[in-house]
Amino acid sequence: MQKATALVLFLAAWAIALTPAHAAPIRERDVIEFITEQVALRYQAKRSDITVTWEGPRLASLAGGTLDDSEVTLFLDANARLGGKSAVPLQLLKDGRRYKTIFPRVEVVVLREVMVALNAVPRGQALSEGDVQLEKRALHTIPGTPILGGPEVLKGAVAKRHVSKGTVLVEGAFDLPPVVRSGSMVAVKVVSGGLTIIASGQAVSDGAMGQLIRVVNLDTRKDFVARVVGENQVEIQLEEEK
Repeated sequence: MQKATALVLFLAAWAIALTPAHAAPIRERDVIEFITEQVALRYQAKRSDITVTWEGPRLASLAGGTLDDSEVTLFLDANARLGGKSAVPLQLLKDGRRYKTIFPRVEVVVLREVMVALNAVPRGQALSEGDVQLEKRALHTIPGTPILGGPEVLKGAVAKRHVSKGTVLVEGAFDLPPVVRSGSMVAVKVVSGGLTIIASGQAVSDGAMGQLIRVVNLDTRKDFVARVVGENQVEIQLEEEK
């Protein structure tokens, strides 16, 4: 019974990561909830660290009343920008087919612990755990992709350019040794509360420790975001339903 429950949980999590998520009638608060779910999955962030604010225009004027249809669902492309203030392209689907795209303006703020240089790091110098401290920052305010995870992910990292004191460490500034190669098969660990399910997938890109990469489910040909946690190992953290 416990195994069956865990399997249902995994399948539900898989669906959340890959498919449109909300049955209508849809209101603005539902759109905000949907975007919040997508942001949490994309950045592997806690929902308590995510704020999505509706900026306008009113949903009724965007959709022209079509969101009252109980068969409407929402879909967000994996490449859509999610951070700061922007118009988010949301596709409206009926029976799995797109029939309209709306562009609500929202502000998305994602707070994450990032690593900040305690001292200047010259080009060519290797990093150690004592060179950085963790600070919480809004991701959209950081120029570049921050190196996430704890200082332990810096093992083997070498500065590609001079990094000033107080700078957030970003991937483009360092050579990070990959532990996952593009095209390789990886073990996918899905964690929700005290339950863990292991599946398999194929990496879309190289990944160093702590990096977020996209992994393909070879059965469905869909991809999702996971964090590199070891050699050919990735992890997806899902918050338990309240």
